[in-house]
Amino acid sequence: MTTGRALSIKVHDRDNVAIVANAGGLPAGARLADGTVLLEAVPPAHKVALADLPLDAPVIRYGETSGRAARPIPRGSWIDESLVLLPSAPSLDELPLITGRAPALPPLPGHSFEG
Repeated sequence: MTTGRALSIKVHDRDNVAIVANAGGLPAGARLADGTVLLEAVPPAHKVALADLPLDAPVIRYGETSGRAARPIPRGSWIDESLVLLPSAPSLDELPLITGRAPALPPLPGHSFEG
């Protein structure tokens, strides 16, 4: 486990989870930048709850609901797959079409794509 600064990634303001970004994970008791204290060790690239999540609360990452809490999850808990109920996948015929366009970005001088 990493003993230096606790690093985490929260992508969107709506997110109620963050991803542990330390190569060795983080030990119980580590404090994230937002003040969340880990209740248990969390492996690298795994989710940690940034708020208390009651039973059936949405688990939000990238500003979108990725599942629902299978049981109450206290702030600072490691969120492993057993704690998240995933929605059923829709049939291919029911998938929505994306109609928006990606924003135009300025060119990156000195970079090119040759693929």
